[in-house]
Amino acid sequence: STQGYSSAASDVYKRQIIFFILVLTIDTENVLIKNISQNEFVQQNIKIIDWLSNQVTEIIIFLSFFYFVLILVDIFTIMRETINLNNLKNKINKRS
Repeated sequence: STQGYSSAASDVYKRQIIFFILVLTIDTENVLIKNISQNEFVQQNIKIIDWLSNQVTEIIIFLSFFYFVLILVDIFTIMRETINLNNLKNKINKRS
């Protein structure tokens, strides 16, 4: 199924992001960042790269906010269901 491929691709991206974060964490002298910034392609396309980086940042912020909203919806759903269960429990206890 395509969902299996999508999930596998997602796992690969997650591993790459974690690896990159680990490399940046370990690379205390910023050797990686210096090498990237000195790359000829990067130097020639710095404005485009800067623009893309800003777009990616905005997308990440938006997705983070969206994910936060989904978590809030889940929390409120759980609270509502808990209240409904408690109301049902009280009705049953009153009948007993």
